[in-house]
Amino acid sequence: MTFSRQLKRRFCNIPLQLVMVVPFIVQIVVSVGLVGYLSYRSGQDSVNQLATELRKQTVNQVGQFLNSYLATPVLINRINADAMKAGQISFQDLPQLEKHLYRQLQQFNNVSHILVGTERGDLRIVNRDPLPSLWMSDPLE
Repeated sequence: MTFSRQLKRRFCNIPLQLVMVVPFIVQIVVSVGLVGYLSYRSGQDSVNQLATELRKQTVNQVGQFLNSYLATPVLINRINADAMKAGQISFQDLPQLEKHLYRQLQQFNNVSHILVGTERGDLRIVNRDPLPSLWMSDPLE
């Protein structure tokens, strides 16, 4: 028996309906599987891209906050040094110095303490704990 007769005998018993439907089902299954896989990969890429963008925004916002937060004490020190050089505040006029420090504490809400000191050891500290208060230290002579 030849090969073609064997094939004919095996495939002649297969119903025509099955021969027509199976290729369409295989095509549909492959198409749906491929589209599903591509959608999954695209979604995964989109999520990764979104997460990267969110991380960058968070880092930028934290950096901006820290720059602003850390710039305030430098600004206060510069203002006080300039006021001392200009003679607007002095350790000889302690009531005026203390008023100046209280005003600064009210102006800069994110600062909890402002300290002014001299090389001799004179200190004036105003703080918010929770009410504004003044600490002072005068060197022993």
